[in-house]
Amino acid sequence: MVMVAAIAVPLIVALISVSRERWYPTGDMAQAELHVRGFFHHPPLVGAAGRIGTPFVPYGQGSHPGPALWVALLPVYLLTGKSSFGIELGMTLLQLAFIVATVVVVRRLFGVIGGLVVASIAAALVHAVRPATFIEPWNPWGALFAFFCFIALSWGVLLGRHRWLPAAAFAGFFAVQCHVGYALLVGATLLALAGSMLWRWRTAEEDTDARQVILRSGLVTVAVSVVMWLPPLVDQLRRDPGNLRILWRHFTSSTDPDGTPRMFVGIVAALKAFAGEFAIPGPWLRGAFREPDDSPNVVTFLVATALVVSVAALVARRRALPQRNELVTLFALLGGFVVVGLVSTARIFGEFFEYVIRWWWIIVAWVIVACLLAMAKAGYARWVAAVAVVLGLTMSTLTTVDAVGEQNPGPRNSRLVGGVAPQVAADLDRGAHYLIRWHDPATLGGVPFGLVLELEKRGFHVGVDAVFAAGALPHRVLPESSADSVLWVVLGEPNIVLMRARDDVAELGYFDQRSPAEIAESNSLRDELIAGLEAQGLDCAIAAIDAQYGLAQFILGTAAVPHDLAEIASRYGLLGLPVAVFEVAPGAPPLERPPVAGC
Repeated sequence: MVMVAAIAVPLIVALISVSRERWYPTGDMAQAELHVRGFFHHPPLVGAAGRIGTPFVPYGQGSHPGPALWVALLPVYLLTGKSSFGIELGMTLLQLAFIVATVVVVRRLFGVIGGLVVASIAAALVHAVRPATFIEPWNPWGALFAFFCFIALSWGVLLGRHRWLPAAAFAGFFAVQCHVGYALLVGATLLALAGSMLWRWRTAEEDTDARQVILRSGLVTVAVSVVMWLPPLVDQLRRDPGNLRILWRHFTSSTDPDGTPRMFVGIVAALKAFAGEFAIPGPWLRGAFREPDDSPNVVTFLVATALVVSVAALVARRRALPQRNELVTLFALLGGFVVVGLVSTARIFGEFFEYVIRWWWIIVAWVIVACLLAMAKAGYARWVAAVAVVLGLTMSTLTTVDAVGEQNPGPRNSRLVGGVAPQVAADLDRGAHYLIRWHDPATLGGVPFGLVLELEKRGFHVGVDAVFAAGALPHRVLPESSADSVLWVVLGEPNIVLMRARDDVAELGYFDQRSPAEIAESNSLRDELIAGLEAQGLDCAIAAIDAQYGLAQFILGTAAVPHDLAEIASRYGLLGLPVAVFEVAPGAPPLERPPVAGC
């Protein structure tokens, strides 16, 4: 457990670092706390809002399958007085718990050397994903180490540890409920585990005790499954369309919401992404956040392949190898994950972001674990132990260095909310109902959602339009006809100036977290971006800089502009935009900007 303690050190340092400044969650982080905050009055029945269904249509956006992450974060959140820091602390403890459970499981299966090896690889993964992954309550991160633990438990079940099946189902379903991208990997594995147990039950006709253990494990697994999936089923029955129906339509449709044929990335792109992930040293070790469609490093891929082939040949040749059956089972299990992972990757459609296949890091890390265990049992135990200790302690030290001075997620946007919220709250009536709308070029609604959370925490009745029901939950949807006032959150100086020019608005607050030097740099970058667009003949895209979510399209690389201009836009956006909040009467028109021409 010394290695586990070493893993915990950088996480403690990161928590201490972020606790020095009050955090105002924004964007997905604010939505996460909104899900946990109203747990007892309005229990969340689904997971985080995702790129699922039909966004910007009332109740059309879907969410990830289930609320497991919110349930797990709730105890620490309550113990810390419903503080935003409590969400960060809960996220860290949750991930660390899955790591500790994995080490314990592997130690019971493979002895001390097994626990040491998996702990050292876990330390490498912690370094690769960075401390931010442990404090950000973002659903893709919540799934990572649950899946890490799921692989260990699945290995145990295949080796006859039938009582572990309920735990495997819990860990696997936890990952799926955090992020639907794990559904095929977990579903196929659980079917294989169930088939394995059924075969053992049928072949153990004369062993009554063994059959009873298998039967009890199966029944407990069914109970765990029912408990975990009951909330999504209740959601499906309570509203139309329910989230399960949205998920089904989204992943089984052959066309996109606009009617165009759906384009999957395909097996070639999947193999290319796999080759980039399956490498020594690879992203799972170096923390290199590569784009999935980047060309893989052939040398590092061949090194990893050579290692696996050599170790597999060693295991196949030496039939007297200690714990050979356990190793063969593990390699077979991981081979299955690779095959299913390729199929799952090939079926991705839409924007192909790296984080949706981050589970490759976990699979590849487990392949390295299997190779090291095989080498240990082949007579190189001392060398493997030495490598594991050096690797684990080195990675822990590097992660600790990285964790010093760690900032809260979205620090600039956090300061915007922290700066403007007190001004707005001073002019609001606690008995009134406020509908919050926004014009946000840069943060995809991140700062506005942060203000929704902060004003609710201050005791005000605030709500959003129905198109944002997935992010805020349906009980926070406020029809304009039921609102006493509408609060417009406006980002960007040009937009703020336009809103101030109207005679039907009252400005409640303004805040700019940029220093004078940063304001000058920001203005220079804006001018450079506009000049670059004009030089490229893309005058039509200039208006998008201040349009709703327009600048975010430049930053995310989804706008049709050259890479160098996207980089300028990214630097401009990272400095942040000023924010102002205006109060208007229900029915008042939105901010009017010149239309954005198509390029």
